Amino acid sequence: FLEGPTVNLLRSDAPSEAVIAFATDDLVRASVQIERSGAGAQTFHEERSTRRHEIAVSGLEPGSEHVYSVKAGSLESRKLTFRAAPRKGEALVRFAYLGDSRAGPGGGLSSFMGVNHDTLSRLAHLARSEGAAFLAIGGDLVSGYTSVPDDFLTQLQAWKQAMAGFWIERPIYAAMGNHEALLRAFEGASVDRWPYDTQSAEAVFADMFVHPRNGPQPSDPRRPSYLENVYSFHYGPVKLIAFNNNYWMSNVSEKYGGCPEGYILGEQLDWIRSELEAADKDPAVAYVILYAQEPVFPNGGHLGDTMWTGGDNRVRAHVYKDPNVLPEEDGLIVVRNKLVRMAASSRKVAAVLGADEHAYHHVLIGKDVPIGDIDRDDRNKS
Repeated sequence: FLEGPTVNLLRSDAPSEAVIAFATDDLVRASVQIERSGAGAQTFHEERSTRRHEIAVSGLEPGSEHVYSVKAGSLESRKLTFRAAPRKGEALVRFAYLGDSRAGPGGGLSSFMGVNHDTLSRLAHLARSEGAAFLAIGGDLVSGYTSVPDDFLTQLQAWKQAMAGFWIERPIYAAMGNHEALLRAFEGASVDRWPYDTQSAEAVFADMFVHPRNGPQPSDPRRPSYLENVYSFHYGPVKLIAFNNNYWMSNVSEKYGGCPEGYILGEQLDWIRSELEAADKDPAVAYVILYAQEPVFPNGGHLGDTMWTGGDNRVRAHVYKDPNVLPEEDGLIVVRNKLVRMAASSRKVAAVLGADEHAYHHVLIGKDVPIGDIDRDDRNKS
């Protein structure tokens, strides 16, 4: 066994289901055995041999504890446990949230293969001891910013290792940060790595995690997929929406296309709007939590980027409109304000969580909080 096993997709959208994932060094056909109290055991087999195993299990009793083990060839894990998700709208929910677990100063385990292994593993232990049913992370898992796919994979594997004690029995739902960057670099430019379907940061991130597959579709099929980096799920009475404001990253979007840090393209905004509208109509949803890497209202060392860029609305994505690369209609501040207004108009949104600034602050959004009106406040018409 090289990774795992990990418990994934415990969610109230499908409370009788889960996915057990692990990796082996050899091609092998694997299986998962689930033991249910008073109902005997059931074994779920893979259809073919592989090295990365994602085995769906079903027939779980919502909210109940289950014993599981995995078998790969002659290897068999010890017996482990997890608790199935409650039914939608039921139960009290406690979960943990963190961000920015990439390598820190000090060397040793504080800077282990792109990960602050020391702090991250202690936080995972704290989350477990405090009874968190799952853990969500708002990006910058690893140091990233690499042009070498194997380097990026190694860093994500180190992150998984640090989280193994939690993940072996409780799921993790991760968002992408600006440091989850796998790039091609040339002529002073760094852009999301292509081919997008196999080597983009989004594609590799999706391969390394097991997330819901209910995000939006790119309006241009030539762009990276949103699959498993933008998604939503329910846990009890809470709906969580993981969005990606580091999608299709580019530091020279006006020349080669792509998004500046913090930008959200229209198809993702439309998807977020539809997810919020669905939550407002769903009597089983009491609260909605949105989370991503870039803070909507930065208050620290990232006032010049994130979703504020010093208030400069000229910053925007550029997209391919053959044969040209053309700017999107909305600048970043307008995009930010659209997101804020969507969240504020939903009667169920409890919080929009970010990360990036390596510090804690919060703001209560009310009718008197100024978010900026471009037509009124932009004196130089930028």
